[in-house]
Amino acid sequence: SLLKKKPNIYLFVIETFRKDFVNQETAPNLIEFGKQHIDIPFSFSNANATHPSWFALFYGAFPIHWAHIKEQWQDGATALQYLKKLGYNIHAYSSANLRYFGMDKILFGQKGQLADQIQDYSTDWTKAPCDRDALCFQTFEKDLEESPEKEGNVYLFFLDSTHSEYSFPKDFPLRFEPIVDQIAYLSAAYRDWE
Repeated sequence: SLLKKKPNIYLFVIETFRKDFVNQETAPNLIEFGKQHIDIPFSFSNANATHPSWFALFYGAFPIHWAHIKEQWQDGATALQYLKKLGYNIHAYSSANLRYFGMDKILFGQKGQLADQIQDYSTDWTKAPCDRDALCFQTFEKDLEESPEKEGNVYLFFLDSTHSEYSFPKDFPLRFEPIVDQIAYLSAAYRDWE
């Protein structure tokens, strides 16, 4: 292996979650995590849609290159390629649709060769996004119990409960009300948004 130490890497991809809305009232657990661990003071969106955002995140390239790479590149995300070369195992847990715009192939390669494990719960439409997110963490916890490797792993979590209309467990106490169940994007007028 090229590295003497390979600390585990955890990446949580959370859709439509704005840093400027994270505060003690809206996300107390994230605030506490930031106090105890790493807190990045600034974050900037690289795109306004899922596929170019994921592309920019995993390729380290501006989203304008998305269309060209999508048509030409078959080896998967450059960041994941480097991690594989360094000897990392890559595990993905997803409740978001990895096949959206072919992101599974763009991230993990045409044959999925960069991923050692993909747990994809996005196709189970009988479950709400929040429940699919929970399955990702339940599976991750089970995997750690069965194979508690202390280093050399990349754990990728693609979560979906914050995407579009937020998804909560039925008994989850809402912090802000009222909240709509569904947004009519095509018919909503700006004056109705508030």
